Amino acid sequence: MPPYSAAQKQQIAQFVNFTQAKDSVATKVALLSSFLASLVHLWVLGANGKSYHVV
Repeated sequence: MPPYSAAQKQQIAQFVNFTQAKDSVATKVALLSSFLASLVHLWVLGANGKSYHVV
């Protein structure tokens, strides 16, 4: 897997900030789900527009 892109690092930082806030469990689950979906999407497409083969 290539190194984390700037967009991925930003999403990780946002997720950490959200988990440190006093949010409800349901909100944290929704944020985690959204974060993971975005991370997978960025990883599959690649930060620079190149496609990576996923087995």
